[in-house]
Amino acid sequence: MVTRRRLQPGTLLLCLLLSIVAATQLRAANMRNFIEAVRRKAAVVYVGSVREVHELSRNKFDIKARAVVTVSAIARGPGAMVLVFADSFESNIPKYLLQGSREELLERVKGLRDSLKRMSDDELKRNEIGEEDRQVQLALYEKLDGYLGVAK
Repeated sequence: MVTRRRLQPGTLLLCLLLSIVAATQLRAANMRNFIEAVRRKAAVVYVGSVREVHELSRNKFDIKARAVVTVSAIARGPGAMVLVFADSFESNIPKYLLQGSREELLERVKGLRDSLKRMSDDELKRNEIGEEDRQVQLALYEKLDGYLGVAK
């Protein structure tokens, strides 16, 4: 003869609670693993110190800020290259910076060149670029294409 016992309501509640806690811990572990995977796949890892922080905006739940960082070392940088557009060699504030692999930078430079070639007269005027400026910039993009196009 088989005897059936009913689970007490407290026991049922305890089992449900334990399964929820276990699922939460599993989800948290998976999130930590995901974040570590993101860090592992980072092509470039910089070591540096924060010189200053500028608050951009703030509300009840969120603060947006921009930090100025002095890079002292690069811990990982396989194949990473940088194009820096600055006022001079002494300038410590770049006006525009592109970073990536040689192939990625080559693609970006070609995109910039093609975009500049397609600009109408109105677009050139809106961007404060004259025809002479366009030709100078196109020559620069061709030179960069030559530097980046050669596999090293």
